[in-house]
Amino acid sequence: MKRMGIILTLVAAVTGTSVFAQTSAPAPAAATAQTATISGQNVNVRSGPGQAYYSCLLLSAPATVQVAGETSGWLKIVPPQGAFSLVSKKYIKADGASGTITGTNVVVRAGSDLTPNRMDQIQTRANMGEKVTIMGEVGDFYKIAPPQGAYLYISAEFVKGAGGADLAASATSMPTLAGTNSPKRTLADLGVKPTPARRATSMPSLAVITEERGSFDAAEKALNEAYAKPREQRNLKGLLEQYKNIKLADNSPFKPYVDARVKFLSDEIELAQDLSTAENSIMAMEAKRAVMQTERERMKADMPNIPLRKTFVVEGELQPSGLYSGGAVGPKRYTIGNAPLVKAYVQSSSGAIDLDKYVGQYVGVSGTPKYDEKSGMYIVEADEVIIMKPGVATGSMVPSTTPPATPDVPAAKPAAKPADKAATKAADKTAPAKPADKPSAPAADSADDAPAPAPVAEPASRPAAPVNPQEYE
Repeated sequence: MKRMGIILTLVAAVTGTSVFAQTSAPAPAAATAQTATISGQNVNVRSGPGQAYYSCLLLSAPATVQVAGETSGWLKIVPPQGAFSLVSKKYIKADGASGTITGTNVVVRAGSDLTPNRMDQIQTRANMGEKVTIMGEVGDFYKIAPPQGAYLYISAEFVKGAGGADLAASATSMPTLAGTNSPKRTLADLGVKPTPARRATSMPSLAVITEERGSFDAAEKALNEAYAKPREQRNLKGLLEQYKNIKLADNSPFKPYVDARVKFLSDEIELAQDLSTAENSIMAMEAKRAVMQTERERMKADMPNIPLRKTFVVEGELQPSGLYSGGAVGPKRYTIGNAPLVKAYVQSSSGAIDLDKYVGQYVGVSGTPKYDEKSGMYIVEADEVIIMKPGVATGSMVPSTTPPATPDVPAAKPAAKPADKAATKAADKTAPAKPADKPSAPAADSADDAPAPAPVAEPASRPAAPVNPQEYE
């Protein structure tokens, strides 16, 4: 019809005439749909311009359709009564028989009661806020009245009154001028070369489509069976080759689906390779950890079995004290240290520990230390004495004090030569000495009077309390 308008414009330019007597009815504007009549019975109205597109409904004479265009022998028509479109329920807010589009660029598909398993043909797209009429439901889709911009197709062979012989004739010859006997003039007569019509791409034949569908369905079945297995048992490369080997025509409707599967499987293979690399790294780390654990166990086995050593209050060589020999003056005390220095006194007031058997031994003593201001030294009430090997001492917990000016046991003077026996007997007859009111000081370790030990300076402050004697290393 647009071609007719161009022809009339050219004729007017050549003849200067604005009014013509036409041999056919005036052509409507290109944007205006024309009414056409169905000339056959049970004519398929399809979702696209070709037999490969699925049928949406059937029409029979004398039904009419509104033709909006033509593509390679197929008329684009406004969906007739009984046609419907499909939109995902996710993008429609339903309110009874009315609905509102809630998304942007929402796909509107051609629906069909004849082939309900087909809904892949896109008719148009809807946007947020647009109103639609809901006609029913099909699974996850709403059936809606076809919106503006949605079209179906029917073969021009079974339609009269639009796109048929009349239009073809008017496109190849010019109308006769009114009131003249001039012959018909063509575009060639006017020196205008018509632009050849663009060749429309035709769909593959039904036999080709059927073969492609069979190959695609077989590949899909193999894919579903593979993904029912554990990941490591899936033959992804074999599946990829199966999809790549499907023979498709250039304009096959299955091409986008096959291409999508090829991309999906390629991505899955790449992901599987990444996972395999990660798993190999983890296995290598676990193996290295096992080697390290074995090495630790070997080192532990080779390590000498050294018992834990108890921490003592004081340790050193034990010797009897020459000043505190026991009796009325108190319990017998022993010195402990490394001669000639004395670290502390050790005693067992209860006698539970026989300290005599440890004399001359290098020992460790556990017990309760108490600072004696009179002697300026610690006195340890022994709870336990352990014989130790010389040279393993780690140091006493008792604070060291300033060593006395003289050793605890002063050197003894040679004993005086006794007198003759007569003199001795005379001495024995002398009257006994009057006992002192107060107990006398402890006797010296020697026969003669021993010099008094140098006084120990009073410490500026009381030594810090010792560490808990029960603590272990």
